[in-house]
Amino acid sequence: DKDGNFIFAGSVSPESQPVGLKFSLVNNSTFDIAGARFCLSTLIKTCEILGVQQELSSEITKWQTIMDELPPYLINDDGALKEWSWPGLKDGYAHRHSSHLITVWPLNEITAESPSELYKAAQTALNKKDEYNYQDAGHAFVHSALIAANLNNAKSVNSKILRLLKTDFY
Repeated sequence: DKDGNFIFAGSVSPESQPVGLKFSLVNNSTFDIAGARFCLSTLIKTCEILGVQQELSSEITKWQTIMDELPPYLINDDGALKEWSWPGLKDGYAHRHSSHLITVWPLNEITAESPSELYKAAQTALNKKDEYNYQDAGHAFVHSALIAANLNNAKSVNSKILRLLKTDFY
């Protein structure tokens, strides 16, 4: 892109689409960016632990450069973590998947120790999604409860657990 970051073209956020679009393949889903960031950071950490690829012109340097050129996570006009890190794509919250919050759980990339604007944006995204019913999907309540737990949101965790217990999910 104009800032020198990679573009994830043909990127998806599972079963979700930006508001107003009737197709899923767009640019820079947070889900795909997070997956790439996780793979590269895990590869680098593993090499460091095992003591491989440590020479000056190592692969680690190449992988770190790639990671540094991944698109940044963006925050939308609502103050929520954007599902797509691409200008003009609008987020919808009334969906069962919370794929862009993979950054919170299970990847633990956005935590209370993260820059405060990203942590707050993840909290806002969860709060916005909590205004809807996750399309009454049991797995959505479980996933979002785990996200809420990692965001230290006891009220959200409690409401989801109660919903799971009171409803006939399988």
